[in-house]
Amino acid sequence: MAVEIFTHMIPFLFVLAVVYGALDYSNVFKKNSVKSLVSLAIAFFALTSQFVIDFIYGILPYAVVLFVVVFFLAFIARLVGGKGKERKIDWSLAMIVIILFLIFLASYGEDIITSLLPSMPVENFMYAVGLILILLIFYAVYKNWSGEETQQQQ
Repeated sequence: MAVEIFTHMIPFLFVLAVVYGALDYSNVFKKNSVKSLVSLAIAFFALTSQFVIDFIYGILPYAVVLFVVVFFLAFIARLVGGKGKERKIDWSLAMIVIILFLIFLASYGEDIITSLLPSMPVENFMYAVGLILILLIFYAVYKNWSGEETQQQQ
């Protein structure tokens, strides 16, 4: 019973979120209540078609990967935001990005390297990347601490 509810709830929520987001972004309707009503109607209509449910379950893994990549790129864009002299790097955010990259590299790095560079020894490449990332982390910590000390002195 509970599994059957989730098999229909996931496509419902996905369609609801995508349609509401599209309506909100396109600004077709000015009122939020109209956007909500239209997106609810389309989401309920999507539940009546098994083809739509199967299609959503087919694209959902790719959509999740796409959303993660888009949010990660937005995360990096926020990291290096600003223009010209206003440009300030948030070093705490930089450390988080570096740590996330290390986790990704530890999980999938060997597979990526062997598929992209089959003639390069994986161990040497991983050591070099690890050393560079450790140096970047130390530099980020140095910049973060030195920035806080100068702000406290002023």
